[in-house]
Amino acid sequence: MSSNGTFSKPNEYERLRAPEIASYSMYSIASTMMFSVVGSVLTYFYTDVVGINMLMVGTIMALSRVFDGVSDVIMGVLIEKTHSKLGKARCWVLWMAIPYSLAIVFLFCVPPNASQMVQAVFVFISYNFSQTVCYTAIIMATGTLSQMMTKDRDSRSSLSIWRSIFMSLSQWAVTGYTIRWANAMGGDQAAFIKISCIYAAIALVSLFIVFFGCKERVVRNDFSIDDEGKKVVKSSVPMSVQLKTLAKNHYFWMMTFATFGLYVYLSLYGTNLSYYCKYVLKDVNMMSTLSTALYICAIVNLFALSPLVRRFGKANCCRVAMAVAACGSIVLLLVPEQSLGVAGMSIVVAMWGVGKSTINGTLYACVADTVEYSDWKYGVRSEGLTHSSSSFGGKLGTGVGTMLVAFLLDSAGYDGALA
Repeated sequence: MSSNGTFSKPNEYERLRAPEIASYSMYSIASTMMFSVVGSVLTYFYTDVVGINMLMVGTIMALSRVFDGVSDVIMGVLIEKTHSKLGKARCWVLWMAIPYSLAIVFLFCVPPNASQMVQAVFVFISYNFSQTVCYTAIIMATGTLSQMMTKDRDSRSSLSIWRSIFMSLSQWAVTGYTIRWANAMGGDQAAFIKISCIYAAIALVSLFIVFFGCKERVVRNDFSIDDEGKKVVKSSVPMSVQLKTLAKNHYFWMMTFATFGLYVYLSLYGTNLSYYCKYVLKDVNMMSTLSTALYICAIVNLFALSPLVRRFGKANCCRVAMAVAACGSIVLLLVPEQSLGVAGMSIVVAMWGVGKSTINGTLYACVADTVEYSDWKYGVRSEGLTHSSSSFGGKLGTGVGTMLVAFLLDSAGYDGALA
């Protein structure tokens, strides 16, 4: 605000510079410190380190997604109603940074000598605190922030691609090496807690970088700025109107189902990988080899993705990438793992990496496009509520994927305590 009582009108279509894009992309590292831990390490830790029944773990995680669905909507409403000097979404990154980091460590602090019931209650509380409360707040805030940094479509595509590059690098470490590092430190609960403390510190620093390095430019719904720089207050759009608008927006439903499908796949891959390597390939440390193949391919693909998206469009790139990933799955179904060997398995997961990275690299830009479509079609902007589509779809997909793995392993008589 200037001395004469006017507001400087932000350039909503400003092209973002590299430092701000890099700052925003740091949220992917913070996200990975929890998402990849939950998706690829936590189930293994509960069953093979602590000794909790597999079906109980899967049931708790699946049921918790019901609360997650509610929390997404609640968080979306809170963001829509936030009027802070620190911004609409950016402030939540700061407020939730410390709770989020502590929640990562809390996941691994299961009472080791307690009864199964006490352990189950602890898992339920810690899992919902980390996922339903902390993870929801951070993902919703950072997702909404990307939609408020600029309306420039190329910049939004760059944000989505670079966040995926940062995410792939950090997922490579967390998914591929956490169990290996823990085994090198003794393989017990204390080893996992020490590693989680490191991850928590990384997440905290990353979220602070997001907060201090990013800026909201897109004017909120509650006011506009006229040509003379005067602040013009508008009546807020009722929540009922925003919800009805979302229900009519077919792109909102497309993003919800697309994210659901993506995260079912990611959850199946991440949760299965540790068990597959330990019991089928007979070496749990093979996780690092296969993850290296997947994420090297994913990162290379992401660097090539930006010009491909500009030339062929996000949808066409996704179609081709999903076909490549499907071919990899077909190979794995038809060819025994003994015949594939390490090289063959690495090629299969590299094909999965193409599909994963392409969808990850374009999905959040599509969510931002959904906001712009609603604004153009109905005159209603709902950044927080719209982002709940990807957040809720992702969480529901993760829960379904984890439950499927738990059910299949339990039906086969798997007992982590005997592993």
